[in-house]
Amino acid sequence: FGKSYWGASGTLVDECYMDTVAAPQWQWEYRYSAGGERESKRHTVAPLDGYGGYNHLWTYYLLGGNKQQLAVYNGRETIETNVCSDIGHRVHFYPTEYLTYGNGSSALITTRPDSTHEYKIVDHLGSTRVVLNDTGGVISQYDFEPFGKVYAQTGAGSRKSFIDREKDEESGTGNMGVRQLDGDRFTSVDALWEKYRAWSPYQYANNNPLRIIDPSGMAGTEVYHGDDDCLDAGGQKKQQDQKKEDENMREKKAQKIHFTAQLEAGITGGGRVAGGSKGLNVDINGLSIDVAKVSVGTEKTGIDFMCKDGIITTTSKIGVEGAIGGSIGQETQIQNSTGNIIQKENPWSFSFAPLGPLVPMSFSLESKTNLQGTNTIFGGVVFGYTAACGMGVDVSGKVGATIVTPKR
Repeated sequence: FGKSYWGASGTLVDECYMDTVAAPQWQWEYRYSAGGERESKRHTVAPLDGYGGYNHLWTYYLLGGNKQQLAVYNGRETIETNVCSDIGHRVHFYPTEYLTYGNGSSALITTRPDSTHEYKIVDHLGSTRVVLNDTGGVISQYDFEPFGKVYAQTGAGSRKSFIDREKDEESGTGNMGVRQLDGDRFTSVDALWEKYRAWSPYQYANNNPLRIIDPSGMAGTEVYHGDDDCLDAGGQKKQQDQKKEDENMREKKAQKIHFTAQLEAGITGGGRVAGGSKGLNVDINGLSIDVAKVSVGTEKTGIDFMCKDGIITTTSKIGVEGAIGGSIGQETQIQNSTGNIIQKENPWSFSFAPLGPLVPMSFSLESKTNLQGTNTIFGGVVFGYTAACGMGVDVSGKVGATIVTPKR
């Protein structure tokens, strides 16, 4: 506080210094719901308190079940005698706003007690950019700096503006649910700071306020993912994204035909007895496990080892491939750590070897269906050799066409 006095030379002296003992001259108190949204704010201390009564301002917010503000009431707390001769401590409330929301989280229509309306146009963050009246006239316009400071404004101010949150005039900070935003930083530590150890506990929106909003003060929500993947302020996808998703789904369900050329060499272990060429081959496979396999071709290229990435492939089948032959069986992929089946296929084949058993080649028609209902059919030429007694070795190849039909 300050004081003035006449000095020894007859001049007026003004002194100003901090007072750390006296009570504050202005004081506001806030009340929040269990969900962290503000329910009311009230003025509790004013400079003229004790001098003929007091006149304190109150604001009450009517909240919906999703924490959105549905109505706003202003009021005042007083003990002064009014024109009706009312005396004693009392609080008078009166409505000032009734709020209507659109598809996102921003209030787009404000209805006043006199039945007039205000219509807001918001950007992708939910920030108010233009406010219109009942006749379409512009009431106000806003441009913001990245962290919400008003860069340019025309017309009357709006209670809520940046990301549709209120800026408290008494403190100059933005009300972001459980925390207050002062410029580009919160004024208190993030309650969930342990989830964001790489970031300052005071940062707002991971320092990326053009893509992320944090209206609750708890955790940011990304609302922009690039030119072709934009979300509105409520996190709802635009229609073009839904269209893209529908097109992807139709493509996944479409039948595909592609050329197949594959060479494989592998080692199996287990209960398997097999021998011969694709011209004449006998394979009795009670249960075998792929130990290692080398693949080169259009379908797959690489080296697989047993338990690679925790996956074990087991195969069981029975078949004879000769002048006319075929096989039937089952192939299963199991996640080793959990024991869960992640892929199961039921293959069958029909083969015809017109050149006889000495030539390791046959014409083959193969089909398999997996757990997801996708059916794969291969038709073409297969060639190679097989030898197994417990442990086994396969060297084979195939050239032809494959038809993949997803489940519809």
